[in-house]
Amino acid sequence: MSTAQAGNWVEAVTVADLRLHGVEIVDGESAPQALVRLTRDWGVSLHEVGSCLALLRSGRCLLSGGAPLALLAYSPRRGVYRAVYDGECGPGMAALSPASAGVWLVLLASELGRLPDTESHWLVTRLTDAGVVTPNDALSELVEKYVRTEQQAQDGLQTDLGPYERLIGQAFWGCVAHCRQ
Repeated sequence: MSTAQAGNWVEAVTVADLRLHGVEIVDGESAPQALVRLTRDWGVSLHEVGSCLALLRSGRCLLSGGAPLALLAYSPRRGVYRAVYDGECGPGMAALSPASAGVWLVLLASELGRLPDTESHWLVTRLTDAGVVTPNDALSELVEKYVRTEQQAQDGLQTDLGPYERLIGQAFWGCVAHCRQ
């Protein structure tokens, strides 16, 4: 697939976007060409990446799943994505451009496979008026446990949430807040 067929986000990929995510460029390649080469080598669909970016732009959902847990959220007001991998929002990952978020998704898709393009996909957590809805039972349990534990901590009670669960819970709720910013 050419970069023109994949969408504007591919054409906007810069050398800085690739470096941020640890992607090397071969001499003579442009940043978009390097990304296309990478997707061919890994069997990742640029169209699926673009569809996933578009889905998240609704602001009503976030990507959440995999092991380790990967989270990607979009802030409609700020126009940037927030990426978290295994609880960590590394340097530069709190305000990714669509192009940089696309590169991040390419790397994720190489591990997870097919990316979501609908809100009913198993990797999508929906944000509704009633609360957070996720088909991932483990994530749902962690979200509920984190909220319950945070309330207990505010009430001065002892909690049983471990450091990793706390990190994942904070990262998840940070992404939910990002969607609502």
